[in-house]
Amino acid sequence: MLLTSASERLQTNFKMTATLQETAPPLRFTRPLVGVWSVLAVTVLKTEDEVLAALEDGRLLWGFNIACHDSSKAMVRVLGQSVSDFIQGKSGQVVDFRPEIEQLIFPGYQEDELSAGVIARAWNCSSSHITNLCRAGDLQVSRLSPKRRTGAELMVDYSSAVTFLEKRRHF
Repeated sequence: MLLTSASERLQTNFKMTATLQETAPPLRFTRPLVGVWSVLAVTVLKTEDEVLAALEDGRLLWGFNIACHDSSKAMVRVLGQSVSDFIQGKSGQVVDFRPEIEQLIFPGYQEDELSAGVIARAWNCSSSHITNLCRAGDLQVSRLSPKRRTGAELMVDYSSAVTFLEKRRHF
């Protein structure tokens, strides 16, 4: 079928896009928290300021500033589930942080402590950033765990990691 006008092509394109949005499966991220650039890559938002505005006005519900408390620059991470809900046009429900959101960020963890590597993967940052948060007093170190090749691994108190995120929610 040959479309004769630009308006017909545009209408057909719009119908196809709308159908794809309605039938597309929910977006899944490999990590629970994603950076601002990941949000920009999969949404209609164009700038970091627009992402921050979406967090402030509630279109994106769960964002966290995981920067050290003495840092002048924010290090914002957004819950992947919030981004998926935003893309699908769902207005997310505000739920209590514990246990729903906590379990999305640390699925299946019920221990008293987590390794810096586990937290870094969940928060989508480097393990050295987690070490810096411990040095700054933002996270509480529970102990050093022996590690086969590198000597020792930093173990962080689980409740301090959860409390840190609760306090650092970005509105």
